[in-house]
Amino acid sequence: MAALNAVIGIIEAMEDSKKRQAALDSHQYSKNGILRYEFIFGRGFVSSGGGETTAEILKEVSLPNFGKAIDVGCGIGGSTTALAETFNAHVMGIDLSSNMIAIAKERCNARSDVEFLVADALNIPIAPETIDLVYSRDTILHLTVEEKKLLFSRAFSWLKPGGQLVITDYCCGPPESWDDEFKAYLKERNYHLVQLDQYKQLLADTGFHVVKAANHTQR
Repeated sequence: MAALNAVIGIIEAMEDSKKRQAALDSHQYSKNGILRYEFIFGRGFVSSGGGETTAEILKEVSLPNFGKAIDVGCGIGGSTTALAETFNAHVMGIDLSSNMIAIAKERCNARSDVEFLVADALNIPIAPETIDLVYSRDTILHLTVEEKKLLFSRAFSWLKPGGQLVITDYCCGPPESWDDEFKAYLKERNYHLVQLDQYKQLLADTGFHVVKAANHTQR
């Protein structure tokens, strides 16, 4: 029965991934939508700050003998290539949007230091303790609280001892401060925001140590 329940759980997770992928590719991250975001945020990026903010964030990473990284929610590859070039590492970029990955692959097909996969970080098979850095930029807001916990737990298992998880994401103030317009926006986008302290606690609860959480709204 336990094995059957596990199989059912995997099937349900795959179906959820397909639904989320279809929603992203047909609406927010249609090909035209992606190019509009890139026009606003800069070559290779679809979220605020673009390459400049990415470079600032990567300065905070201090890992010796850095070899392998995963870029969760890599978009069209700007952060993936920045990681590879900054740390002379091999980086796997994964994203649920097939439109995003198609653009990333087309632009980076001659590179051997990056690879791109259409994949869901919640169920992609990654061997334990094989990754030095797990990086994610402004994408985890798409996941429910339970899915965030699952992702953080999986990321913890992927990392080598002493490895690092580096995340930027959108957080929120107390729910009682939300107006109706903001609530409607979250519902339309299917965003699941948590407060900064909650984010920090989720990471601590899934095994991470020396958890630092900072508000960089002004970046």
